[in-house]
Amino acid sequence: MRLASVAVPLALLALAGTAAASHAPLSIPQIADDDPVDPALQRLAGNVSADGCVDQEGCVTEKTKWVATTAAHLGVDPNDWPADGAAIGGWLRANADDLADERMTNCHEDENRSRSDCAHLRVFSRVKSILAFEALGEDARKVPTPDGGQRDLVAELLEEHDGSEFGRSDLANDDVWALIALNDAGYDGPEVDDAIDRIERAQSVDGGVPHGEGSLATVDVTASAIMALAAHDRTDTIEAALGYLADERIDEGVRRACWPLSSAFGGDPNVESTARVVQALRAAGEDPLAWGVDGQTPTECLLTFQTGSGDFKHAGNSRTTIMSTQQALGGLSWRPWGTLEGPAEPLTVTDEATVGEEHTATVPDAQLRLGTDATAQHTWTPEEPGQSVFHGFTSDHRPLELVVDVQEASDDGASSSSTSSSGSSSPDDDGSTGSTEGSAPTAHLEAPARAERNVTLTVNVSADPAQAAVTGFRLEIPGYTSTDWRPNGSFQVTLTDLGEHALRAWARDADGHVSDPAEATITARDAQPRLSLEGPTVVNRSTRATLTAHAHDPDGPTPNVTWTGPGGDHQQGAQATISFADPGRHAVHAQARDEANNTANATWTVHARNRAPTNLTVTPAGLEANTTAVLEADAIDPDGDAIEIAWRLADEDEPSSWGGQRHLETGPPGERELVVNVSDAHGGWTRARLKLPVREQPGDEPRSPITNLTTDAPTPDPSPALATESDPATVSLPDRITLPANTSRVLHLEAHSPTQDVVNVTVRLEESLPVRGTDEARALIPELSPGTYELTARAADPAGWGPWTNATLVVEPTPREPIEPTRSTPAETSLGLVATLVALLLAGRRRP
Repeated sequence: MRLASVAVPLALLALAGTAAASHAPLSIPQIADDDPVDPALQRLAGNVSADGCVDQEGCVTEKTKWVATTAAHLGVDPNDWPADGAAIGGWLRANADDLADERMTNCHEDENRSRSDCAHLRVFSRVKSILAFEALGEDARKVPTPDGGQRDLVAELLEEHDGSEFGRSDLANDDVWALIALNDAGYDGPEVDDAIDRIERAQSVDGGVPHGEGSLATVDVTASAIMALAAHDRTDTIEAALGYLADERIDEGVRRACWPLSSAFGGDPNVESTARVVQALRAAGEDPLAWGVDGQTPTECLLTFQTGSGDFKHAGNSRTTIMSTQQALGGLSWRPWGTLEGPAEPLTVTDEATVGEEHTATVPDAQLRLGTDATAQHTWTPEEPGQSVFHGFTSDHRPLELVVDVQEASDDGASSSSTSSSGSSSPDDDGSTGSTEGSAPTAHLEAPARAERNVTLTVNVSADPAQAAVTGFRLEIPGYTSTDWRPNGSFQVTLTDLGEHALRAWARDADGHVSDPAEATITARDAQPRLSLEGPTVVNRSTRATLTAHAHDPDGPTPNVTWTGPGGDHQQGAQATISFADPGRHAVHAQARDEANNTANATWTVHARNRAPTNLTVTPAGLEANTTAVLEADAIDPDGDAIEIAWRLADEDEPSSWGGQRHLETGPPGERELVVNVSDAHGGWTRARLKLPVREQPGDEPRSPITNLTTDAPTPDPSPALATESDPATVSLPDRITLPANTSRVLHLEAHSPTQDVVNVTVRLEESLPVRGTDEARALIPELSPGTYELTARAADPAGWGPWTNATLVVEPTPREPIEPTRSTPAETSLGLVATLVALLLAGRRRP
């Protein structure tokens, strides 16, 4: 892809004040004071040094590449931004022979590719290099180097393909981003098919895509996978992934219509996950505005993370970072990573102007918001012919492209074009006939053969391009209009009567020669009704969805609307209340019919999600030795479904008893371990792992719950259990950890389990969300500003998740020095299985 072929949205009304080719790169224009994009861009620009790199006490290659890519997605040319002589594109070109990310300098190489950090980091370093140089307008396969040679970034990325997949063999995310970069570079070799296959094999039954093997799906990776697959006709995979994103959306509170990294990890909404979803929805051909909740769109939810200075926070109480601001701007661009062409823009408005004449470009108030005004206008005087392209967002943050066609002016101020005379005459302004001496131009009239009554259409009058200069055009429709001479041959016509209508048009040159009339006939017919729908896109299966139809007829009363639900049931009226028997994505169809029996059709898709049984209780809490005990279990299904209860002993592979009761031979004193699983008919389940004490002497044991588990979202795979209350795995953290400021550190902590079988470890840094760690992974605490932070971690074993452990992380101001990865001393940790806690940026997550 080349930037020169791109027109992308930029801010509320990003007005570029010069005429240019319609898809030329744009510099940062002047934008309204309350526009969200410009101040965020300016904050990013403030981190760019005089050399053109992102400077954080030294040039940071990784962030420089990301910021260049983001600027291009917003229509800003990184070859000229943020300033002449300090352009970010210039720095990247000057350093094209050394584009490795800084994190690669301390990566862990391993012969086992499933444990090699270097394999993973090389993929992402090369992916970001491809995206950045494609954003500069370069061919990633022929990137010029300072020594006059060329560098093939695509070939370097393909070197990380082992014959079946990219990067670390246990990380599907490596293949996701490799595919995004290959799409961007236009590569279509066999490695593309391998990446697609790897992503689809990793997809969970709930539609989500995990970061790697053994971890749960996340919103970030799933949204990125949609962007990667959108160009490859993987409809079923993308539909399943959209269903997962629908389930993960936040539906309540100030940040409704935002997304978390994963509801399984706590469900706190954050700016990066939300931005990725907006981009993924556009890649999948979805309208992000249709994914709003209670009047708030995902784009508006993104803006709740923006600070008064213009940059963006990762989450509610976290600090702002370059990454969170850069990722938020990617979401505001509505453009998926890996493409600057992207899907067709949601809204394009055209206008015309003349060189040397003051012109006001206006976008109707229903389409655009500029500052606090309801109508957006831009007044300027074009200096040269061509097209002026302005970019913006509508009042609901939909990207807009306003294209103004600027025509050359003739000596008398009218527009001109090349014509030749043909010798004819026609009525003039006062009804007289123009001069017939010499050769007159030849007029051409372009009009549709059929049109809708009361609907405005465009009729174009032109002259042969080989003829002399034409200064004016005129149109006549008997009974409707007879226009004055105009320099522009585009006319707006509205026909109010049914039937045929005759049109005549003339062209006039600078010498007053008038063409013979050009003629056409338009048949006006009854207008078709218009229909659009709105309503929720995600509901609980037991909750009815109320959908609203907006129907109107341009030439008659409001049409009647008929609804057809998933089960074939019909309803009439402007609203319909739909219920859903089964979980999944359901299409609701609506048809508007006017008095003339004309129809318009629309479809609205609702994702009905199933909720798992909850409030699981098991009684009694203790047993008597050497007796037959009767255990009872009960639970509630939020959707009113029938539930099935299955019992198995800890040493059994399959359930050995079903129903609300289980008879158990208690045996000698000690402890009996059971697993109780409660499921509904739609795949939702809750599980409890119980350790029941067996006593020698009988006692009056209260019938109190042993466990009370709540699972509000369906869990597709009932293994392993996600929660338990018995003997959890734990992580040892010192009360206080002290690190120097602006220095990344590798941190190794101990996790242990009664079974010595830790399967997962997660960490939170401030408001950031958890990231899975593995035995051999390198743990990175990112560069932080001085201050006090909260670090929390927990571990999981086959029995489920353990409790969160807290530590205070104190970052002290110190001179910046390179620090090699270090290990904590044995005194700082407890014995057990080593698990690495990973925080990849202040956002606390793995990201390219």
